[in-house]
Amino acid sequence: MSDDDQQRFQAAANQEFMSIRTSVVKIDEKLVYMHAAEYSAYQLGKITQLLERLTVAVERLADAKASPK
Repeated sequence: MSDDDQQRFQAAANQEFMSIRTSVVKIDEKLVYMHAAEYSAYQLGKITQLLERLTVAVERLADAKASPK
C-alpha cells in the first residue's frame, strides 16, 4: 500500500470515527424527547449499528497496517 493510499485510508477511517461520534451525540440528544423504555430499545439498536461500523473500521485499519507497503 502506497503512502498516498495509507493517507487516504487514514482520512476515511477518521471520517468514519467522527461520523460514529456524531451519531452517539445524536442518540444522547434523543433521550430528552423519548420515553425511557422506547429510548432503551432505540438506543440498543443504534449502539449495535455503531459497534458494527466500528468493528469494520478497525478491521480495515488492521488490514491496512498489516499489508506490506
